[in-house]
Amino acid sequence: DEGAIMHTDIVVLDKEGTHMYGRIPTEPAISLQDVLQEGSVYIMKRFMCKPSKPTYRVVDSPFMMQFTRFTTVDPVVDDEEDFPYCTYSLMSFSDIPIPGPHTPHFID
Repeated sequence: DEGAIMHTDIVVLDKEGTHMYGRIPTEPAISLQDVLQEGSVYIMKRFMCKPSKPTYRVVDSPFMMQFTRFTTVDPVVDDEEDFPYCTYSLMSFSDIPIPGPHTPHFID
């Protein structure tokens, strides 16, 4: 994308495959853009846990991570095979909602 970074959105998974959406505001996003790599494992500390957004959620989770300027992200080396690479949620075609202003999830 072109222009200044407004925020960065991420999806994090633990070893059991539990997923959570995360939002990184401008300042921490700029400092972490060369640290965070898809498929890598990190220990993340000092973030806020808050209720998920009511609409256009990337994953279905009651809570989300909100990074701050105090959040720390430390890489963990050689632990990738212990974590799932991706997450998804399947639904039947008849359950796919019509997109609108109150759509709870992104449909892809």
